[in-house]
Amino acid sequence: QVSNSIAGNVERIAQMVEESDAAVQAAHDQVRQLDELARDLNQVAARFRL
Repeated sequence: QVSNSIAGNVERIAQMVEESDAAVQAAHDQVRQLDELARDLNQVAARFRL
Protein backbone atom coordinates (compact mmCIF):
# COMPACT_ATOMS: atom_id res chain seq x y z
CA GLN A 1 0.00 0.00 0.00
CA VAL A 2 2.71 2.48 1.02
CA SER A 3 4.91 1.50 -1.92
CA ASN A 4 1.98 2.04 -4.31
CA SER A 5 1.42 5.48 -2.83
CA ILE A 6 5.10 6.34 -3.19
CA ALA A 7 5.14 5.07 -6.77
CA GLY A 8 2.08 7.16 -7.60
CA ASN A 9 3.64 10.26 -6.09
CA VAL A 10 6.89 9.69 -7.97
CA GLU A 11 4.92 9.30 -11.20
CA ARG A 12 3.04 12.55 -10.56
CA ILE A 13 6.29 14.36 -9.81
CA ALA A 14 7.80 13.03 -13.05
CA GLN A 15 4.78 14.26 -14.98
CA MET A 16 5.02 17.68 -13.34
CA VAL A 17 8.71 17.86 -14.25
CA GLU A 18 7.89 17.06 -17.88
CA GLU A 19 5.18 19.73 -17.95
CA SER A 20 7.52 22.24 -16.34
CA ASP A 21 10.24 21.42 -18.86
CA ALA A 22 7.79 21.94 -21.72
CA ALA A 23 6.73 25.29 -20.27
CA VAL A 24 10.35 26.41 -19.92
CA GLN A 25 11.07 25.37 -23.50
CA ALA A 26 8.02 27.27 -24.75
CA ALA A 27 9.09 30.37 -22.81
CA HIS A 28 12.60 30.06 -24.24
CA ASP A 29 11.19 29.88 -27.77
CA GLN A 30 9.02 32.95 -27.14
CA VAL A 31 12.01 34.90 -25.81
CA ARG A 32 14.02 33.97 -28.88
CA GLN A 33 11.19 35.14 -31.16
CA LEU A 34 10.85 38.37 -29.20
CA ASP A 35 14.59 38.97 -29.52
CA GLU A 36 14.36 38.47 -33.29
CA LEU A 37 11.44 40.90 -33.50
CA ALA A 38 13.35 43.48 -31.46
CA ARG A 39 16.34 43.19 -33.77
CA ASP A 40 14.11 43.59 -36.81
CA LEU A 41 12.45 46.63 -35.26
CA ASN A 42 15.84 48.19 -34.50
CA GLN A 43 16.88 47.68 -38.13
CA VAL A 44 13.68 49.30 -39.40
CA ALA A 45 13.98 52.19 -36.95
CA ALA A 46 17.61 52.75 -37.96
CA ARG A 47 16.44 53.61 -41.48
CA PHE A 48 14.51 56.59 -40.12
CA ARG A 49 17.29 58.04 -37.99
CA LEU A 50 18.91 61.20 -39.23
